[in-house]
Amino acid sequence: MPQKKDERMKVKKKKSAKKMKKPKNCYFYFLKTMRGTILCDNIVESSKVLGKMWKELSEEDKIPYKKLADEELENYLKKKNEIEKKKKKKKKKKTT
Repeated sequence: MPQKKDERMKVKKKKSAKKMKKPKNCYFYFLKTMRGTILCDNIVESSKVLGKMWKELSEEDKIPYKKLADEELENYLKKKNEIEKKKKKKKKKKTT
């Protein structure tokens, strides 16, 4: 017998607060800076307009957003490596 929607909702796991968020890509930095300049009543319409603007941007105009995304990616990878090293040290201590 198929489960009811309410029962399926209870099965979902809670997200960990400790989990690192993935880094933003350059498009999200573009959205963040441009969202205030577009005046639309509907979020969907403004997203469509911003998507068209992003596609029309030249590679030279995208460089500042790509730099921001690359910096965030580097920081994310550094933090991730630090966390993995700490986990390995903890495992070694437990096994010895």
